[in-house]
Amino acid sequence: MNIFQHLNKHGKKIAIIEKNYNKITYSQLIKKSDNISSYLKYRSLVLIIASNQADCLSGYVGFLRKNHVVMFVDNDISQINFNELIKNYDPDFLFLEKSSNV
Repeated sequence: MNIFQHLNKHGKKIAIIEKNYNKITYSQLIKKSDNISSYLKYRSLVLIIASNQADCLSGYVGFLRKNHVVMFVDNDISQINFNELIKNYDPDFLFLEKSSNV
């Protein structure tokens, strides 16, 4: 069990306020998070290439709720370092935001 298993008790409370002031409730976050993580086999290694965005948080929460192993990588990683991470860790899944640099 992890800290994200009990988010549903917060229901309609606000979980995230985005830069454009769009509000996302815990129920919405859980629905999106669980949908994102539902495509992976159990305990997959997920490389999240991210910045501080709601979609990244949704992925992170979903992956942890389903007991996947998560590795965060800054969106500004160089291509050389990114390739080295892929070679060394061989992740099962890459989760990138739309504006990713890699």
